Amino acid sequence: MFDTKVRFPISNFQFPNLPLEKGVSLYFAVVILSVLLTMTLAISLMVMGQVKIIKGMGDSVVALNAADTGVEAVLHAPGDYATGTVYCGYLDIDGGGTAASSTDCACEKLASFPEDSCYAVKKVASGADCAADYYCIKSVGYFKKTRRAVEVAR
Repeated sequence: MFDTKVRFPISNFQFPNLPLEKGVSLYFAVVILSVLLTMTLAISLMVMGQVKIIKGMGDSVVALNAADTGVEAVLHAPGDYATGTVYCGYLDIDGGGTAASSTDCACEKLASFPEDSCYAVKKVASGADCAADYYCIKSVGYFKKTRRAVEVAR
C-alpha cells in the first residue's frame, strides 16, 4: 500500500537567511540566568527565615519551662503565695549565676547571665479575672529575648 523505500533528499535543504536573529542565544542565556538567580535568592531568603525560627525554638522551650516552674512553685505551697501579688524566681541554668530575691521581678540579672532564665508568677482569686473554683495561677517565663506564659485554673 505504501512504498517504504521512497526517500526525500535533504541535501538541497538550506536554512533561511535570518539576519534579525543574531544574538538571540545570548538574550535567552541572560533571561534564563536572571530567572535562576531570582529563584535562588527567593529560596535562600526562605531558608534563612526558617533557620532563624528554628534557632529561637530552643529559647522558647526554656522560657516555657521557666513559666511552668512558677506554676509548680505555687502548686507546691499555695499558702505561701498571697493572691494578687507577683512573685519571681530566678533559674540558674548554667550554674554560673546567682539567686534572685522573690521581689526582683525585672529579670535584670539576665543581662549579666544570658544563659539563665526567670519567671514571674501571680496567684489570682476566683472571680472576674479567674473562672476557676479556687484560684488561677498566671506565670510568665523569660529566657534571652523570648517570653512564654502559662495560666492554670484550680
